[in-house]
Amino acid sequence: MNQNKINVPPQQQATPPPIPPHDNGWTLNAINSLSASVGRLEQSAANIEKTLDKLDKRFEKVEDKVTGMDRRIYAAGIVIVILISVGGFIVNKAVDFGMDMAKEAIKAEQQDNNKNEQPR
Repeated sequence: MNQNKINVPPQQQATPPPIPPHDNGWTLNAINSLSASVGRLEQSAANIEKTLDKLDKRFEKVEDKVTGMDRRIYAAGIVIVILISVGGFIVNKAVDFGMDMAKEAIKAEQQDNNKNEQPR
């Protein structure tokens, strides 16, 4: 039975190796790098805000111009409607006058024809 036994080495009780002293240089470099990155991000955000303010002012100017153009187009539409109405009225009166003149001319011609036909 001794042959079936496995030889296991005895467990050694050793103290863990001492922790090497912490390298603060890497940590400080990482913090400095992060600080610089945050500063660049803050500056970029400030630049974006300034750009957005400029764009907002430009859009306000464009909006004012568009509003002015809208009012002008509206006023021009009203003027065109008034001119078409007045023009239509004038054309109607001219046609009526022309019709009256044509009726008078036809009556006069008929009277002349009747006078010419009666002596026969």
